Amino acid sequence: MGKPVESPLGDITDKWFANRTIGFAKICGYTGDKNSLSSAIKFLERKFKIPYDQSVGGGIFRELIDLTPSNHHFKSLGHNPTLLGLLFSILNQFTNTSDFVSNGELISLNNSDGKFELQGKNIPSKLFCGIANWIGHLISDVSGSSSSKGRGMGMPSPIWAWSNDVIAIIAKLNIPVTEFDKFVNELALKLFEKGYDVRFQTTQAIPVFINEMVVRFLYSIRRLIGYYIFVPKKDRSWVLLWKSCEPFSNATVKRMLTVAHGTFCIIDIGDATIREFEKGIESFNVVEFFMLLNIGSKTRNTAY
Repeated sequence: MGKPVESPLGDITDKWFANRTIGFAKICGYTGDKNSLSSAIKFLERKFKIPYDQSVGGGIFRELIDLTPSNHHFKSLGHNPTLLGLLFSILNQFTNTSDFVSNGELISLNNSDGKFELQGKNIPSKLFCGIANWIGHLISDVSGSSSSKGRGMGMPSPIWAWSNDVIAIIAKLNIPVTEFDKFVNELALKLFEKGYDVRFQTTQAIPVFINEMVVRFLYSIRRLIGYYIFVPKKDRSWVLLWKSCEPFSNATVKRMLTVAHGTFCIIDIGDATIREFEKGIESFNVVEFFMLLNIGSKTRNTAY
């Protein structure tokens, strides 16, 4: 399927997300250029303002966090599309702070933006506004920022963003972060910087979805033919037909899907491995290997 900037399917999903971002901006009152993604994003950034949107800076941002435009969506916990990302976003909006994960550490900064004020007159209304701000700001970032050149840095993949959540939880529990945790987190960051975001994860889901639909379709066709061959005409009914052909809740379909997704995984892992070893054993690159690997197919196969 290729890497984010090389995949033909990636161009399709990138455009789809861009159109959805512009469409969401229109729903929120955007009346600017209907074909300008950057203008729509700028509108959403102003409308769903949050206090932890620093993308670069000197001093503590450079020394402790090494914050850059290419990594701030990943390192900022409030930008992570996970449950813990939502909790940190709400916390940051209530306390006007920012939380980052960098080099295996959870770093919290106070008074990140003195001008920020969470809307609402009481706790429930402020909580509602905080959740709305989080969702709206994530949508504004899914296709990059308003100042992005080219594809831009989108939203972190939920699969890899969990490496931030693990470190944040460990830090809050005062448990030492292991070298393995740091390695996974650094790997996830490098993947994100190379374009592995929500858009690319969605691209990877397309062949997995097609694989599953083909299996279910072939099962239904086979059962449909068998139904008309073996069931007498006088006994046929739509209820019985559906019961015989529906490809969702029976053990046969689950076995077929296990085989199909297992085969998909073997081919995918083999392809990624061969591509990397073609360059030589000494040139094997873990980041490039995981860029070629379809993680979605592995997580889907665990369901069966």
